[in-house]
Amino acid sequence: MNSKSLKHKLVGFFLPITFFANCIAYSENLLQKPAPLDTTKIGYTKPKVFLKTAFQVFLSGAATPAHPLFQENWNKALQNKIKTVGIFADITENESTADYRLEVIVEDRGEANVALAVLTGLTLFLFPSTASDHFKVTLNVADKKGNKLGTVVKEEKIVLWQQILLLFGLPFFYPPSVAKQAQEDLITAIFVEAYHQGYFSKDKPKKK
Repeated sequence: MNSKSLKHKLVGFFLPITFFANCIAYSENLLQKPAPLDTTKIGYTKPKVFLKTAFQVFLSGAATPAHPLFQENWNKALQNKIKTVGIFADITENESTADYRLEVIVEDRGEANVALAVLTGLTLFLFPSTASDHFKVTLNVADKKGNKLGTVVKEEKIVLWQQILLLFGLPFFYPPSVAKQAQEDLITAIFVEAYHQGYFSKDKPKKK
């Protein structure tokens, strides 16, 4: 093996490691998770639901249009959870045929110091920078007539640090995996909490 080929292989091996080592993310554990859901004890007929979503994005306090990919990602995650969580029979696009109407509002408040982020890049990650995303997910539940039955609000915050060779960050995870897990936990929590509150069952008291 010649030296040039060896050099290319070494660069190809170490560059991804360096990139992953430059960033860590962690959740601040703001989310209050509801009691686990035992789907075997759900004794009522599972309802069909209609889903409506809205998105609010803020960057350092300033309102910013939600990116289409951001909306698509959340919509797919919500629809998938409705189909798999074990509470609902199906999701329908026809509001008039739904047993319940679900409105989910996703709010993302991002905080970042752009100047520090630029400095981090210019110094090849020697100078650290940080950013955060505070997610608040609100679920409003209404019956087929549009009468509001209740609301569930869940929150979580993700913090990102960037600096070269963050060895102290090894117990944490790469940002996309943290964001995906936070999204999964938030969506699960709003639906399970709404179930425990009795918003989807005539046999349980409905709370407003």
